[in-house]
Amino acid sequence: MQPFYSERLYYRPFRRSDAEDAFAFFGDAEVMKYSAFGVHRTLERTQEVLADLIAENQNLGFGLWAVIERESDDLIGMAGLTAMDDIGMEDDGDLELAYRFRRNRWGLGYGSEAASAWVERGFATLGLERIVAVVEPDHVVSKHILEKVGMRFVEQRTLHDKLVDFMVVDRSDGE
Repeated sequence: MQPFYSERLYYRPFRRSDAEDAFAFFGDAEVMKYSAFGVHRTLERTQEVLADLIAENQNLGFGLWAVIERESDDLIGMAGLTAMDDIGMEDDGDLELAYRFRRNRWGLGYGSEAASAWVERGFATLGLERIVAVVEPDHVVSKHILEKVGMRFVEQRTLHDKLVDFMVVDRSDGE
């Protein structure tokens, strides 16, 4: 899949040179509060994660990508679709929508814009029949974003010892 734009954002695969900018959000405890994998304590951890994301993109042609604010050309977050493999759910193999943004970009609608762009790409470019998301029940803002892009609550599940809401949007939901 080729890099692409939405109204205010540009999406491209991560590069190794993005590590310091990515650490600005991966290393922020408030940004990573609801992440199943926790805050990155070191820049080296972010470098390791970016290496994995780069490899995922090379293998699949998509994944969790860098989000660039078009106006400033700053890397402000990550968003994309990633495989729900090896997490012990019957939905292993589904693609999960995920996103994170620097705290100084919260409240600007970037989460909704990115989520919408990736759902559209998932259906139109990747030909997916459904996209899933998991969100902690008290993460009200993220749940609202997921509902705005058409996701609906399916059930609560346990993931990495946390209770999460499992949400889904089907291609037919938008038709």
